[in-house]
Amino acid sequence: QQAREHNQQQQHLENMRRSQWQHQQEQHTQQLEHLKSILQLRQENQKQVHELEREQLNAFQQVELNQRTAQQQQQREQLGGQQRAEIEQQIKSQRVEYSQALKEHKLQLKAQFKE
Repeated sequence: QQAREHNQQQQHLENMRRSQWQHQQEQHTQQLEHLKSILQLRQENQKQVHELEREQLNAFQQVELNQRTAQQQQQREQLGGQQRAEIEQQIKSQRVEYSQALKEHKLQLKAQFKE
């Protein structure tokens, strides 16, 4: 009977050890699954960060391009404005010269008419 009780105790201890071992294995498996999901989330986040950085870089490059285009347009307009101002000035001076010549011609005509 003692031997049988001893065997039962041994069996009970073995069952408890086996149960504890299985429980630990399940915990380890759950922890591994949890770590895998964390790693997967990190990888996805990293991918999103890279995509955002690339989009941001593209946006910055687009802004720079837009600024350069706007500067070039402004320079062209300024140049156009300078040329326009120069042409208008030439036209004004030509008008002044023409009206001066016209006055002189009228004066000559009056002088000739008086003679």
